[in-house]
Formats: sequence, structure tokens, C-alpha cells
Amino acid sequence: MIDREDNYQDMLAAVQAFHDKHHLRQQGGEDMPYRVALMAEELGEISACVTKGKTTDALAEECADLLILLIGTAIAADFKLDEAFWIKMVNRSAPVIDREDNYQDMLAAVQAFHDKHHLRQQGGEDMPYRVALMAEELGEISACVTKGKTTDALAEECADLLILLIGTAIAADFKLDEAFWIKMVKLAQRKSRIVDGRIRVSNFQDD
Repeated sequence: MIDREDNYQDMLAAVQAFHDKHHLRQQGGEDMPYRVALMAEELGEISACVTKGKTTDALAEECADLLILLIGTAIAADFKLDEAFWIKMVNRSAPVIDREDNYQDMLAAVQAFHDKHHLRQQGGEDMPYRVALMAEELGEISACVTKGKTTDALAEECADLLILLIGTAIAADFKLDEAFWIKMVKLAQRKSRIVDGRIRVSNFQDD
């Protein structure tokens, strides 16, 4: 595990180390259509948590999985997700937050955006609605990949999904950064294998 403080660069370093450990780039794990499919699968798990009324801890874990995939997608496509996040927040006319490179500043910016537009009071934090918004955004990410759009366009759509993901943590009242690190510890114990020609890291039931 990476020695860390509360900043995005530590999250990035942890995911990069995970990619390196399992040779994701060399074994198809960074292919963009595959990554979109993995994110869609994970969004399905998030949706199941909401529709089936699972615990907040279960929802947090699935959201952490999506965050890890999102950061890994930035690694695979070679863009800076944190920079794209702040550019998008400025474009959304979010209140200006004095910031350094840490997750709490990202969280504060999204919280300020929610407060400015009264999202909690006007249905913007309802969980089924948020899942629908994330699905819509994942569709935009998929379109960037399938239509061969620019890396900047892909980065912008991934930033949108990150903003929605952080907002979902706000809406459901869990700490996404804590869930991220808990999941990274779990992933460190898991094995990888080739499945359908690409590397997959999972808790394989036949191990």
C-alpha cells in the first residue's frame, strides 16, 4: 500500500501501482472499450445497491470500485483527471474553492455546487436519479471511445462522472476517499488471470 496523505496524487499512485503489479497495459487491461465495459458493469452493481436497498457500506464499496476504474481510465488514456475535474467545476460556475491537491477540496467544491443549486431540496440527490445521470455520463464516455474523439473530450466526460460520483457520496452520506482506500487494501489480496483474452483482477470463486 502507498504511504499517503489526503490527496489525489496518492490515489493516482495507488492505482498506477495496481496497474503495474498486474501488467494491465501489457495484457489488455487498459484497452478503452474494455474499460468502458468494466465501468458499465460496476455501474450496474451501484444500481443494484440502490434498487435492492443494500447498505450504505455496500454502496460505498461499489462506488469505490467505479472510482478506481475511473482513475485507471485516466492512466490508460494519459490525461490528468484532477485537472479535468477542476476545469469542469469552473465551467459549471461552481463556487471558487481555495485548494491544494487533495480530495477534501474536490469534495468541498462538489458540496458547494450541490448547495448553490439546492440539489438536496429539489431531487438532485435522489439515488435512482443519480444512477441515471451516471449511466448517461458513461454513455458519453463510451461515445468518446467508439467515435474516436479527442483525449480532451474523454477527460471532460470522465470529469463529469467523477463529479457525479463524489456527489453520490454526498447524497448517500459516505466517505468515498475512505471507501477507496479500504477497497485498495482488498484488491491487494486478489489475484489476476486472463479472461477472454484480457487480464482480470477479481475474487475468483474457484481459488
